[in-house]
Amino acid sequence: MAKENCYFPMPRARGSSGILPGICFLLFAMLLIFLCVACGGKSSDRRETAPNKRIAVSLIEANEAWVTDFMDGLISMAEENGMEVIYHAPKNHTSAWQMEDLEECLRSGISYLVLFPASKKGLDGILKKAREEDVRVILVTNKAAKYKDLDVGISIDYEGEGALCARILAEEFDGEEANIVEIRESTSSVISSLRSAGFEEELGKYPNLHIIEKGQGGGNAMSAKSVMEDIIRNRSDKVFHGIFSCSDEDGIGVLYALKLAGFRPGRDIRLVSVSGTQDVLKAIIAGEYTATVTSDRSLAITIMDRIREMEMDGKVSEKYVELGTEVFNSRNAESLLMEMEGREEEDDNILDGIKGHEMEGRKKGAET
Repeated sequence: MAKENCYFPMPRARGSSGILPGICFLLFAMLLIFLCVACGGKSSDRRETAPNKRIAVSLIEANEAWVTDFMDGLISMAEENGMEVIYHAPKNHTSAWQMEDLEECLRSGISYLVLFPASKKGLDGILKKAREEDVRVILVTNKAAKYKDLDVGISIDYEGEGALCARILAEEFDGEEANIVEIRESTSSVISSLRSAGFEEELGKYPNLHIIEKGQGGGNAMSAKSVMEDIIRNRSDKVFHGIFSCSDEDGIGVLYALKLAGFRPGRDIRLVSVSGTQDVLKAIIAGEYTATVTSDRSLAITIMDRIREMEMDGKVSEKYVELGTEVFNSRNAESLLMEMEGREEEDDNILDGIKGHEMEGRKKGAET
């Protein structure tokens, strides 16, 4: 059987016999116009739906609890603003690894780079390359040097945090002789090194306070617990009265070790550390911990505020920001804890609402 040719009759110029073909042609033309408009609308929608902007974070700190808390806060706020966050866990805690990480971040189509520099070496080159790639840079460091290619500089006084912990112990002992133990995170931690330097320099101003032992907790409660247990065993001949930990995670490990050894933390021994975590706040409220110090409680909020400003206006209201240091002790620990628990409950409610909405959508999809 021969194939039939499909065709549309052309309208005739004159005569009543051409009316029907003319109507057909008119209907066909209207159909073509409709299809073109519909297809054009869809392609326009596709062009308008841009992918989420990306924020890369580069840091090499070993304190997993602090990194997790900071990243969770930043990711949550980024998602609320339709953005996504890129973070690569360090393969090793060195400046060489960070340089490789930064190169990879700049190849990932990012709009913003949040950089906690492990070293000043090579930093100018990275900032220049970021500028060439049209990437906005937010530098977080102990002293935000005014680099040429910087968009935002956030200063955190890590040395000041350590110094403040030394002053707290000095006030606690009020001129009495006291032996002090210092627990650092690790030698690779830039932040821990700065806190330690600030603590030791300030403690040197008080001749009644003496550092008799140092240990490395690694920013991990279980590791710090083991380190403190070794110190207790090896220094049974010499009593200690105060302990400074460079992070709250280390401090919690120290607290466990002391309690297991029969000490009465908060009474026999004064404990101070840095971070302002919920576990330490609870220990302060229980009378087992002296104080915690923090400068970066609002860090993630500060970063997202600057990013929002750059998204809206292309510039920031304040290029250089210095975060203040706060002390939490028996007088104010409970209020901060309630604030933190309130935020967590609010986040849980938001998450439950999202999950409920998704499940409702799946139900409707299954019904159809």
